[in-house]
Amino acid sequence: MSLIEITSSFEQFIQSLFQSPPQPPFSFLIDFPSGDAQTQTILGSLLMTGAQIRYAKQLGDLTESEISKMREYLLSIGWDAEYHLATLCKEVLDYHCDGAHTPYIRNLKINSWQITFRTADQSLRPAGGGCGAGLTQLG
Repeated sequence: MSLIEITSSFEQFIQSLFQSPPQPPFSFLIDFPSGDAQTQTILGSLLMTGAQIRYAKQLGDLTESEISKMREYLLSIGWDAEYHLATLCKEVLDYHCDGAHTPYIRNLKINSWQITFRTADQSLRPAGGGCGAGLTQLG
């Protein structure tokens, strides 16, 4: 089995990844720096940037079908995620446009995706078991 090594910055890799259709699971092998918290931060950054590139949206504004597509991108690098939508309500003071600017309280709904990352299920690996496109090293 041979791997083509791709040496690029993380930002260049993200741009390239999300400007193309999602690749099959485990198409890329990314060697993350050690430390689970750092890996979570890197994957979160990847998703936030990918949502901007692909949909020009923040993660909290993505539809379920867009989240599903983002999952395909994660699978292509051998990672998966569980998404839980948390809708928060916040009371804010606002003013009527009635000339007198009468104050009133209104509720704002704020969507927030809570995301838990995990390595992708190995059964999704293509037949032949190898890494498809290449090895990207960060750092």
